[in-house]
Amino acid sequence: MKKYLSISLVLLAFACSTEDVKKNEVVSKSGTAQASAQNCSGGTISAGQYYLMNDVWGSGAGSQCIWYNNINSWGANASHTGSGIKAYPAMVFGCHWGNCSSGTGLPKKISSLGTVHTWWTQSASGNAWDAAYDIWFDPSSNPGNRAAKYELMIWLQWANTKPIAQNYDANGNAIPFASNVSLAGKTWNVYRRDNVFSFLLTSQSSWLSIDTKPIIDYCVNKGWMSNSNYLISVQAGWEIIQGGTYSTSSYGVAGI
Repeated sequence: MKKYLSISLVLLAFACSTEDVKKNEVVSKSGTAQASAQNCSGGTISAGQYYLMNDVWGSGAGSQCIWYNNINSWGANASHTGSGIKAYPAMVFGCHWGNCSSGTGLPKKISSLGTVHTWWTQSASGNAWDAAYDIWFDPSSNPGNRAAKYELMIWLQWANTKPIAQNYDANGNAIPFASNVSLAGKTWNVYRRDNVFSFLLTSQSSWLSIDTKPIIDYCVNKGWMSNSNYLISVQAGWEIIQGGTYSTSSYGVAGI
């Protein structure tokens, strides 16, 4: 497995274009020789208002380690093989399965939300994966030790995988509920099955900075979930099928 600490000093220069960077958006430009924290056992790393989780669950999963320097420098290394999603190493803002970060203002009713601004710059190198937000909602403000009821996914970039959909064509490709939908200043293909709503950029990108509230409102207006549900957490990470290296060079959630 490729390590982020080597005998020779490796300079990591992270830079993000300031175009479209909004208030409270922070970009890291630091050189770091090693991660200040790492976890290879399926636990979490505290990160102030966030926590990084090493979420591995898929059948036949290999080894996976998460690493963290600061909110603008974190990621994962994985050695999974085969088919099916094996893991979702992700940064969590809010609560997930009863584990909560502090000072987020979550859970909060959808009807009370203002903007839900988030930005993420990431890179991925693997055979099969997707870089995606996982945003969770529930009728209860305290779902406790279970998954929240509604899952909104926002895909930035992906390779050799497809979203969950109601229908698939003869070649196994997911058929969208709606195509070329304009929301939050971007264009999306939208997929839905049961309580999972997936929005995929029509032009893949390693970087995204948006207010997700228009996307949330779209789901409410379609009747997929109620405005009285609570936003439980905002997560960003990689659904990994076949190993690789994954890193973040800017990230944040603001405006809730």
